[in-house]
Amino acid sequence: LGVRGRRGNIVEVYPALQYAFTPSQLSIRTIDRVHIQWTGSLTTPDGAGSGASSTDRSNIVCVASSSSLLPLAFNDPLCNMFSSLTIKEGMATAGFSPPTSVDPELDTSNASYNGGILQIGGGSTGSYNYMCTRNMSFGNRSQRGTITVTN
Repeated sequence: LGVRGRRGNIVEVYPALQYAFTPSQLSIRTIDRVHIQWTGSLTTPDGAGSGASSTDRSNIVCVASSSSLLPLAFNDPLCNMFSSLTIKEGMATAGFSPPTSVDPELDTSNASYNGGILQIGGGSTGSYNYMCTRNMSFGNRSQRGTITVTN
């Protein structure tokens, strides 16, 4: 599971794409593992977007549904995509430590992140929805996805 695209509005990024998780819809079995990683940049051509100029950042947080715009609290029972608080904090901050001092635009977070090879949902079946908190600006950008786990 990774991220594709670049910073900017649809005109600025053409012929590239705006940010998106890839794949955005993933179906796996309970015995499968997913490698989550993304690469960013400190020298992205400036354009419309959130955060400091020329920065390229992503993160993953749990959401209640595929259309939700609000991240769930780490301790919410629906935020069960990842098995531990440490993994949830790492995904939300792109590995920035300590997580309590990360800025909301992720400007101080790592541009690239290797989240590791993980069992989604702790081996439980279900749909796990997620989004990036930074790249959802202006109402027409949608960096989100769903992993569906079946037997």
